Amino acid sequence: PDELEKRAVKYLLRILLQISSYPEYLKQLIDNHQFCLIIESLANRPKRDDAKRIWCNIQQIMSPNERKKEISSRIYISYDRTDEEFCKEFVKELRKRTTIPIWVDYENVDLSDDMWEYVSPNIISTTVVIILVSTAYSESTDKFQELSYIISTNKSRDEKNGLIVVATESNFNFNRSWMKELLHDKTMIFYENNIDHMVWNLCKQIGVLKQPRIKCLNWLFKNVRRKTAQSDDFSVKTLKLIPENDNRGPPRKTIRSTHTSVYHQYREELRSTLAGVKAIALTVDIWTKNKTF
Repeated sequence: PDELEKRAVKYLLRILLQISSYPEYLKQLIDNHQFCLIIESLANRPKRDDAKRIWCNIQQIMSPNERKKEISSRIYISYDRTDEEFCKEFVKELRKRTTIPIWVDYENVDLSDDMWEYVSPNIISTTVVIILVSTAYSESTDKFQELSYIISTNKSRDEKNGLIVVATESNFNFNRSWMKELLHDKTMIFYENNIDHMVWNLCKQIGVLKQPRIKCLNWLFKNVRRKTAQSDDFSVKTLKLIPENDNRGPPRKTIRSTHTSVYHQYREELRSTLAGVKAIALTVDIWTKNKTF
């Protein structure tokens, strides 16, 4: 075929890929036996990623039992290439928090390969899918198909924690109706200017942090150096920020803001208590080293 025919086939497959991501339209395509034979033939050829994705959608309807794979403890990351730097930093922090294997395409697939051959088996067999959503993600046809496929296979995962949405940009909203329809009821981690804390919130949600809570106490006593009259209150408040299985504790900024909140709360309680006090006795404790006498 000449160059014009190649381009026509390419864009036709892109259109059919988007159509096949809607179950009601996909069933109509499947009714056309000749269409299924053509797509299957194209899917068996190299460098036909769109055809492979369409054929995968068809198989989900025609042979759902054949597509089932053994579920293994693994985290799958879905993201748009525009957000690759954010994704790399996110995965780096996530590996600090959990020992569960993480599958992300840039570590396992070359861009020149047929991506879907590697992606689809990992989606089917993974226990947790993390969607890094962004404006670029919502504009991608490939991501629409991938997300639709993820949703269709989500029945084998935990209903609440099997799919987590993570915003990669501030003030993100579902600007595409298809994305809102697929993800509006899923657990979401909102964007913060602190990826470490976002990861901590994620791990708290899905319960995959590394170490037992007793190590949190060791961390707490090692890092809280100054003891004040409210130190126990501070410790209790801080401990509430630490998930059951975390050994690193929350970020410094979180501790600082929490302690400030506790201080102001205690100050108001003290003012309220002292408002009814008629007399106050003050004592002072002075100490010094012997050599200063």
